[in-house]
Amino acid sequence: MKHKIHSSLESLAVEIASLTPDPRNARAHDERNLEAVIASFTDHGQVKPIVVQRLTDKGQPMVIRAGNASTDAAKALGWTHIAAVILDVDDKDAKKYALRDNRTADLAEWDLPNLGAEMRELADAGVDVSTLGWQSYEYEPLMQAEWKPPENSGESFDAPGRGHSLKFTADEWSRAVAACGGKKPTAEQIINALTGS
Repeated sequence: MKHKIHSSLESLAVEIASLTPDPRNARAHDERNLEAVIASFTDHGQVKPIVVQRLTDKGQPMVIRAGNASTDAAKALGWTHIAAVILDVDDKDAKKYALRDNRTADLAEWDLPNLGAEMRELADAGVDVSTLGWQSYEYEPLMQAEWKPPENSGESFDAPGRGHSLKFTADEWSRAVAACGGKKPTAEQIINALTGS
């Protein structure tokens, strides 16, 4: 049995070969996403289980309802087993759970000052932050900014960076990244987009 399942989850281990990927998985997992999961599994092992529907209404066994990318990452690492919570539910409940599991992560927002601070702290401790799932054009500006709440608004931040100061909201930050044409902009290009330079 090959895996890197956390010891507290080992009793939930199932054979990966026994699992069926969700045939209508609404979540697409590109190479970047898979590489991030592989990096996490390599570093930490599996610390949360996937969710599997034991039997669909049409009799299909062991369908992955949450954790398709985790299962693909485990396979890529050569694991034979993965920890799974097995649900005895009908298709309606299994599909509702699958959609909610994916959507709730989408609905959360990043606290950009805290994210930048965490990344700086990890980088200072010798962690290669490029292995955390962000590209350099995404994390470099966050790590360079000195985030300070503005005096009159809780919605934007005063971020002196590279010799100039600007105020912007998290939405403005996202739009500035997008305004750089979907390429991989540098930190300077994002700051220029924010300042209109």
